Amino acid sequence: MEWRFNSTDIVLVDHGVNESSKLCTILENHLQPSPWKNQLQKFCEQLDSLKFFVRTNPKGATSPFRELDSRLPIRQLFYNLVFVEYPIIYVVLPSQTPNFQVVKTANPMSHNPEDTNTGKNDLASHEGVAFRVEEIEDDDNSCNPQVLDLLKVSTSSPHPKPAWCYTGEP
Repeated sequence: MEWRFNSTDIVLVDHGVNESSKLCTILENHLQPSPWKNQLQKFCEQLDSLKFFVRTNPKGATSPFRELDSRLPIRQLFYNLVFVEYPIIYVVLPSQTPNFQVVKTANPMSHNPEDTNTGKNDLASHEGVAFRVEEIEDDDNSCNPQVLDLLKVSTSSPHPKPAWCYTGEP
């Protein structure tokens, strides 16, 4: 996750952030005594009222931004957003006006994150996303791979060969 502070040249980076963390908590760790604390003093003093923004579309420099609710876990904030590589969070002081277009969108996950009566389709209750990796084994018993256009295959034969074993012969 990358942090960019409005009206400064400071860019901070986080690696491996817990998806249950909240933006203010993550940022607070950066604002502890550090070499850039003097330049970020105004941000430190107004931590509870900072505004956070992220692009709605990762491609395109003119893409509008969406304001993020710093009280929600990033799992909920980033739901239904697309990032290329990592999210870039723009931090703006409450007294500043963002110099980019901000779209007003309803938060898709605006319910209480601590709610214990979550539904079956409630993504906020998941701790993460599990992925299954499959390896395709190539053996000598498999048919030769062929490209087959199913629209051009003749349907006149009552029992055509299955598409997965098409050898190119009629």
